[in-house]
Amino acid sequence: MKATENNFGFMEQESLIEIPFFQRAYVWEEDQWKQLFEDLQDSYTNNREHFLGSIVLKQLPTNAGEGTKRSLIDGQQRLTTFSILVKSLYDKLDEDDKQDNVKYLFKKPTKEKNPKIQHSKVDKTSFNQILQAKDFVSLQNIERYKEGKDKDKIKNRLIRCYEYFTKRIEEMKNYKEFLDFILNSKLWVTINLDTNEDEQKIFDSINTAGLKLTATDIIKNALFAKAMALKTNYEKLYKEYWEDLFEAKENKDFGKRKLPQEGLKGCKVRFSYTLLRLSGDSLMLRKTL
Repeated sequence: MKATENNFGFMEQESLIEIPFFQRAYVWEEDQWKQLFEDLQDSYTNNREHFLGSIVLKQLPTNAGEGTKRSLIDGQQRLTTFSILVKSLYDKLDEDDKQDNVKYLFKKPTKEKNPKIQHSKVDKTSFNQILQAKDFVSLQNIERYKEGKDKDKIKNRLIRCYEYFTKRIEEMKNYKEFLDFILNSKLWVTINLDTNEDEQKIFDSINTAGLKLTATDIIKNALFAKAMALKTNYEKLYKEYWEDLFEAKENKDFGKRKLPQEGLKGCKVRFSYTLLRLSGDSLMLRKTL
């Protein structure tokens, strides 16, 4: 394990950062966007150091000539939000300045506009849409709430984040200098793990400043990290025994509320069966139930 104080230049060195499919979806809201933006703005105005947090990356196997490929173990919410802020500032640059900064956002060849961050399934389409858009105004078919207290509010959190930063940046005259500052300041500590290091232990030991994981998030991360280590068909297991139950819209709050006994029993059975498939241990099912 190697920990290094870094500016956003660490992204320039990466060919691809992959967010594991089983990590939770993007959950930050305006309170977190506002704090991040205003902390950075205050740091820039007062020429003061600021620390955004740690990013934990694990080296993944690659073929010759592919470049580096890492899995993002911790820091998804911060890195995603910061990347959308950088994209919002990037949108306002002229073409020459864009060429100087394209390396932070896109894989080579950069003209193809393929993001360096490969998001998990649930957020991949929206994140790619943001990075590949000319600007926020150019986004098409944005889904908004049609009634209630959130009427006209954008439904997708990532796109709402893009809208928020775009509006905040409209007020800035010195956006180029601000972008240079946040790209070149040592805001991060990057922790790089070798392929043989246990990322789950590192993940469990880090006390992040973001929104706390639910019990469901923690179980899912541990379970499918183990599945990947065992070289099972983890994506099939995820789809058959987890996604339809825990990721369905009607069950998004499973980890935050009590369920009726029948629902809880069903969840126990499904979770236990997943454990059984992963472990091959017939005692696991009986012990869990």
